[in-house]
Amino acid sequence: MRIRSSNWADDNAAPAPVPPDHAERTGVAPPASAAQVDPALVAAFDLESPYVVALRTVRSRIVQRHATDDTQQSFSCALIGLDCEEELAAFAANLAVVMARMQTPTLLIDGNLSRAAVHPYFGLSDRTEAQGTPIPNLWVAGSGGATGQAALEQRPILERSYDWNLPVSQTLAALSVQGAASAASIAAALAGFDQAVLLLRKNVTGRRAARQMIDRLDERRIAITGTVLV
Repeated sequence: MRIRSSNWADDNAAPAPVPPDHAERTGVAPPASAAQVDPALVAAFDLESPYVVALRTVRSRIVQRHATDDTQQSFSCALIGLDCEEELAAFAANLAVVMARMQTPTLLIDGNLSRAAVHPYFGLSDRTEAQGTPIPNLWVAGSGGATGQAALEQRPILERSYDWNLPVSQTLAALSVQGAASAASIAAALAGFDQAVLLLRKNVTGRRAARQMIDRLDERRIAITGTVLV
């Protein structure tokens, strides 16, 4: 898959392309074995591959929004896919690894309510609570099926993440959009997030769909860092 940044989606968007003891955490499962990591999780094995180099650029653009005087601040960033659910999962999983490998504790939340797609990359089961991964400084949490969907509809994703009491300074959430109604519900679930990156399928995703998502995020004061074409 080729990644290419684009800024056409929003005139106001910034240029697109950045522990306590387990017993003290609530609902946190132990990490999976490194042997269970999917080979498609390229960032876990080769930081210099073209795909991962592109992801490192995306990370830099994200982190730049929250860096002051060479000090990185804690932040949350939503990764929102339109017409590219499979690519979104790979993008989110690999980007989370890139961030965690920069020695920054990171939480990746799979917000796809119907079924989690990120967990298999790390050899994890689809569970609502946060789970440790074979990648140091990286935790993954999921939707948890029907129960998780109800929970997400009742409480914003970021608010739920505080329950796990993880020592993270970077929180990512991957969500797939399906229609205008979905855009509104996703924006509501992302209440409190600092920024968002949109993933659009080249020559498939229309301007109107992207515009609807951007408008819903604007209503929640979630900044658009940029777009990525896949």
